Amino acid sequence: LVIARFEWAVAASASITLVAAAAAYGRQIINSAFYRVINPSYIPAAREGFLEVNLEDSATHLLLSAVDIGVKLNIEMAAFKLNADQERDVELICRDFIFEAARQVQFRLPPNIQLWNSMKSFSPESVLSQVKVPLQDVPLLKLFKGDLGLLDTQYRSPCLLPWKNANNKDEVLFWVEVLDFTDASGESCFKEIADFALSLLAMPLSNVDVERVFSHMNVVKSRYRNRMKNPMLSGILHVRYGLKFRGVCCRDFQLTAKVLQLFNSKNMYGSAEVEAADFPDELDTSDDNCV
Repeated sequence: LVIARFEWAVAASASITLVAAAAAYGRQIINSAFYRVINPSYIPAAREGFLEVNLEDSATHLLLSAVDIGVKLNIEMAAFKLNADQERDVELICRDFIFEAARQVQFRLPPNIQLWNSMKSFSPESVLSQVKVPLQDVPLLKLFKGDLGLLDTQYRSPCLLPWKNANNKDEVLFWVEVLDFTDASGESCFKEIADFALSLLAMPLSNVDVERVFSHMNVVKSRYRNRMKNPMLSGILHVRYGLKFRGVCCRDFQLTAKVLQLFNSKNMYGSAEVEAADFPDELDTSDDNCV
């Protein structure tokens, strides 16, 4: 359940706020696990140092008697009046579970976790705050290719203006509004910072989205529809994601007559002719071929 919740946070990381939340949740899991099973002398002072600790090194492990398995489990074991061997078996199972949870989170968190944390600096809440992190202290700044002075000026100014999507949970809508904002002469006032923030939102932080596309692809192109060509498959996936993006259900979508005419075997499978080798006109039903 713990790992599933963390994977959900990573999967939902198209939002700047959720990116930082996923990183914080991962650190929370590792912190809790480390303080239970790792010798305090090996616990790093830096928050990102937990990713570099070698959990396979037995020298970093606490003795089994010193492992913190939780007060609730200790009370339950006392209530069941387990003998020494049974208590040791339970403690070993709990210790191994905690180690495995820490390993899984270490495996899932990227080595550049500080970039995840710094993305919060471009959330609407942070950008519109009067007290914000100085731009030079944001690690993501090294990804920007352009005029840093102009970017710094635009970074300081959005808090001076009212925005319709300032409280919207979808940061994309906010930054699109910032990108479309123009002054009296019609020039874009925040083009550089808006383009930079939108590019950060499009940055791939996880392969969860790619795996989800492959899952949908396997549903659409099953072994019963294996003659479907790539253009048709791509079109179906685009329709699915397009409807989801617009918040429209397929039951409410109105198809035009022109679209309906395109639903034929030629467009769906690439050819109106069926190859005789794949579907023979006559099946050989002689007794020699029967089992």
